[in-house]
Amino acid sequence: MKIKRIEFAFLLLFAVFLQSCEYNPVDVYERPVTKDVTPPQIQTLILDINYDTIFLYSEKIINFRFSSSNQEIKMVRFVIDNDPKFTVYSDNGTFDLTYGTLSDGMHTMLLEVYTASGSNSIAELMGAEGFLFSKSWKVFVDRSYYSRTKASVSNGYLKLTWPKYRDYDFEEYVVSRVLNYNNEVVIKRLKSTEFVDSSYVGEGGNYIVRVNNQKTKLLDWGNIELARNLPKLTLLPTESDPFILKWGKNKYYNAVDTIKLSQSLNLTYKYVNVKTTCDPNDSIYVLETGFFGDKADLILKFVPKKRNIRYTFDYYPNFESQSTVILGFPFIRPNTPLTSIDQVSLDEFVYLAGCDSIIRYSVSEKRTVEQLGYRSSGCSKCEFNNIIFSSSGKHITNYVNCTSDLMLVTSSNMHNYIIRDLKPFSGQNYTPEIFTSDVGTAIVNKANGGFFVYDFNSNAALAAYQKTIYGGNGLSISPNGDYLLLFDDSLRLVRFTNSQFTNIWSHDRFYYPKYFGFDGANPEQMFTWDGTTFSVKLCNDFSDVYEFSLSDNSILNIDFYNKEILTYNSGHLYVKSYLNGSLIKDLPINTDASFNNNSFSLINHTIVSRKGVIYFIK
Repeated sequence: MKIKRIEFAFLLLFAVFLQSCEYNPVDVYERPVTKDVTPPQIQTLILDINYDTIFLYSEKIINFRFSSSNQEIKMVRFVIDNDPKFTVYSDNGTFDLTYGTLSDGMHTMLLEVYTASGSNSIAELMGAEGFLFSKSWKVFVDRSYYSRTKASVSNGYLKLTWPKYRDYDFEEYVVSRVLNYNNEVVIKRLKSTEFVDSSYVGEGGNYIVRVNNQKTKLLDWGNIELARNLPKLTLLPTESDPFILKWGKNKYYNAVDTIKLSQSLNLTYKYVNVKTTCDPNDSIYVLETGFFGDKADLILKFVPKKRNIRYTFDYYPNFESQSTVILGFPFIRPNTPLTSIDQVSLDEFVYLAGCDSIIRYSVSEKRTVEQLGYRSSGCSKCEFNNIIFSSSGKHITNYVNCTSDLMLVTSSNMHNYIIRDLKPFSGQNYTPEIFTSDVGTAIVNKANGGFFVYDFNSNAALAAYQKTIYGGNGLSISPNGDYLLLFDDSLRLVRFTNSQFTNIWSHDRFYYPKYFGFDGANPEQMFTWDGTTFSVKLCNDFSDVYEFSLSDNSILNIDFYNKEILTYNSGHLYVKSYLNGSLIKDLPINTDASFNNNSFSLINHTIVSRKGVIYFIK
């Protein structure tokens, strides 16, 4: 310690005080004073600071006790950056050195020990004279150590690093993993500032680092929360079978003993192990049992090589990467609600994803070519929820706005649309499906029966149809607008010319064909199917163009542009010729295509599933 003799200025004040009153001297008194007093020897009995630099990471309790060989210790004081922090008028005590009020970086701490002077002078008696012993330390404050614990990958293992604990009471680092709430397990004690966990495979978890600094309570030194980071299963965008699954290489591959793949098809939730491998680079699986349109639920499990405290039955899901894929070539994002798929040209179809936009997709280019969105003013509503296509696909109709106005969209350029109020024709609280021709005429059914033939170009009704008993309900209009299919007392094909309706063909309304309609690519033709025979008819006289035998369970749709029919029968989709019924493709499926949510369409030699995937027929 540095030693310094100190004298206090108030000795002069004492002299002034003695002269402020008048007394008569009677004798001479001289107080014995010791000159040239030797400073005492200060012995440190207790002092919890043994080094010249203090690294302050948390509260530090400094116990001290000093003894003096001669002169009495009057006071002990701690000063930090010239600011007195603690004073005790004794030779012992406890100083709580806390970093709460100190900024990061270097500070100076001074310890001062004051003793009497030993001179026996009045100044000493008044406490104005004595010896000062002092010692200084550098105090380094570091508040950011806790946030600097880092995780990285080293040679296929998890590597944790943290700042070095630099104070002199260090004994060891203690690394723990949190198993669950308020339950952690010590997995390593070490001197180094890095730890490699050879059992971690990417399952996620919380690691805690503490410092054992020879105290009863460990110092919290670092904490890092790792999110689960396992490879994801993806379906390669193959255009037809076989369907191939792929996943990335595990970042912690050297810690993985085995990779196990299980699958469940079409919501059975009966998982079957289909692949087991120990090779971290073996990341492909060819599905052997799945068909187009299947929903495959998949679990990829990573088994650690070494004992991992979390690899127990309760925590197995943490070691699993789960995915759901629809088998086929995707044309929308997964899990997107999809409705109203319909062909609009030789190569394109339009679909409704969600309810706020309609999308046109090119099969040959395998991409979206146009998207139409719309927003009503004055209210919030689902704008597209029931779009209707014309027989050729040229026009799309849909109700928009809060007033339920009718939007007519041209499918080849969807931003080319017009909006009309059809309530004067349909009725105020009735929004029927609107069937349109390619020339701008449409069927507008009325709420109380009957219908109008409406012209979008003139915004006027061209004619009205009404039967006394049945009223009449329009079903479809040919692409050229010359023919209508309707229901009244019969199923009818009628010619519409000069605002007049002429009956061409009628059929019992209770036993009508299973599937019928206009040919979207040939406005002078229509078709019927009674369950066994498929017929193509001329509209002007309902005479046969050709017919052939067709006895599948159902017709799903017809691609008039490419002259193909898509049918379904007992676990098979069949692509057949529209000209003679000959088989083009037999595609096995697991799903029941008779349900609307599982429906399929045929567009330009491809099968489009409502689940958002395509199968390209080769």
